[in-house]
Amino acid sequence: MRIAEVLTLDHCRCDALFAKLEHSAHKGEWSRLAQDFEAFQGALEQHFQAEENEIFPALTAANAMWRPPTDVMRHEHQEMRALVEDLVQAMSQEDAESFSAIAETLLFTMQVHNAKEENVLYRMIDDALGPRDMKRLKQIEDQLDGTQD
Repeated sequence: MRIAEVLTLDHCRCDALFAKLEHSAHKGEWSRLAQDFEAFQGALEQHFQAEENEIFPALTAANAMWRPPTDVMRHEHQEMRALVEDLVQAMSQEDAESFSAIAETLLFTMQVHNAKEENVLYRMIDDALGPRDMKRLKQIEDQLDGTQD
């Protein structure tokens, strides 16, 4: 398996967890939503950490010209973290309307971000690091393993 495949599969897992919390929100099940949210938030942060601590530094070490794209991805991670915090606030107030609006913004942001990573950045990862970087692949899999259901 290549690094890009592992990260893309993790996007799918985060998306599934997000869909689950949206379902709970739509049904107005606030206690269930809190549980679903915790699972999603943990998976999302683990994913960000794997990229920010393993992938992005490896890319920029391989070629400094990849620093600007990884900086953009880091910035987008920060934007998504802020939206996640906004969701926490809406949940604490059981504000379904605000939660729905913020969740819609977060979903759109994640979709655009994931498309950039999967169609551009992850291809660069496999080209730069290759499938032979099994040690790094194992580290990433281990880091993401904490979010497995």
